[in-house]
Amino acid sequence: MAIANLLLVDDEKPFVEAIVRRLTKRDVNVIVAFSGQEALERLEEHNIRFLNIGSSTKPLRLLHTICFRKPTCYYSLLFGE
Repeated sequence: MAIANLLLVDDEKPFVEAIVRRLTKRDVNVIVAFSGQEALERLEEHNIRFLNIGSSTKPLRLLHTICFRKPTCYYSLLFGE
């Protein structure tokens, strides 16, 4: 049984695959979205969020929308070059 449900959002497939492998080994149920729009479509399915948004998306707008729809969830934004 999973200890948490996680939504991972990133446009870099190798990064996503690596994170999913590691979290799955730790009994975390990981659902993947490769865009902000896809993340919003999957929003209703999960109670914990891990967000890593690429520069092609507007991360703060996405975070605002998610916080409005699911105010009791946990969020994390990671940015990298």
